[in-house]
Amino acid sequence: MKKIVISLILAFSTLSAYDISLNKRFTSTVAPKKLGINVSINIRDKDLNSVLNLLTEYSDFIKSFKGLEIDGGNFNTNPEYKYYKNKREKVGYRGSVYFQIKSKDDSKLKEFVSMLSAKNTANNVDLSISSSSWQVTPKDVASKKDELRFEAINWANSYAKKLSAKLLTECKLKNIDFSEFQYTSPPIMYARDEGMSSKSTNMPVPTKKGQKFSLNPHIKFECK
Repeated sequence: MKKIVISLILAFSTLSAYDISLNKRFTSTVAPKKLGINVSINIRDKDLNSVLNLLTEYSDFIKSFKGLEIDGGNFNTNPEYKYYKNKREKVGYRGSVYFQIKSKDDSKLKEFVSMLSAKNTANNVDLSISSSSWQVTPKDVASKKDELRFEAINWANSYAKKLSAKLLTECKLKNIDFSEFQYTSPPIMYARDEGMSSKSTNMPVPTKKGQKFSLNPHIKFECK
């Protein structure tokens, strides 16, 4: 008889339990530390060896800047043709090499751009520099994710106590799903630069601004 009564009590306890689910957004900012630019060198010449030699010359020059974080160096070459009276005639070759360059010191990037521009005097060499932007480091992003997770867990445990007090029942944290993590890239805003001399390349530098990160976990509580 006792076993039957105990079984009925456990069944009633299980049936009276219920879950409460909600989403809560946690937001923070990370200060960017590195300024990044993309550099491409495009060369045209009648001779393939001349194209390859120039690509190598520019690549070695760029890699000689030890104070910068330099990635890339991938290159490609292709023949160039002209068409006359439905006939194709090879007129030379074109080649390109690409780099991604970063630095914590924008003055070093300015100096690099100035020296690279000064080197670029040949008519058959086209230099392109683009996408100047401040960037956060992967290490800082990982650290900020951990901070937001701990903030979410602490908030959820505190909220479980509030639920218990308000509902006059026992509520506890059951599960947190951290799958949704959002990063919002801020609009690029450029600062005026009064320090560059008239003879140097005036590279526009974006204003350093904190970049926003958000964690929007799905949180589930069990009350009974």
